[in-house]
Amino acid sequence: MGQRIAIAHTAATILGTKKDIDLPEFTPMLRKDPDTGQVGFYILPNEPDMEALIEAVKQAPVLESAAARPLKSKAGRYASD
Repeated sequence: MGQRIAIAHTAATILGTKKDIDLPEFTPMLRKDPDTGQVGFYILPNEPDMEALIEAVKQAPVLESAAARPLKSKAGRYASD
């Protein structure tokens, strides 16, 4: 979830959005289909250029803390026994 928000924020920052204050319907969103795992990205950019959008998504930082593995820690190994 956090990684998807980072992607939407980066793309909206680079491409710009047609959003005014307090208009949640123009907020960039990423939604995942739980059945297929596909992600849909909804954005209303100032620059409607698909190549620029793809490059903006590629520039999004990878959040290492997005995937937590609590059972891999020492305390988690003790808890799982």
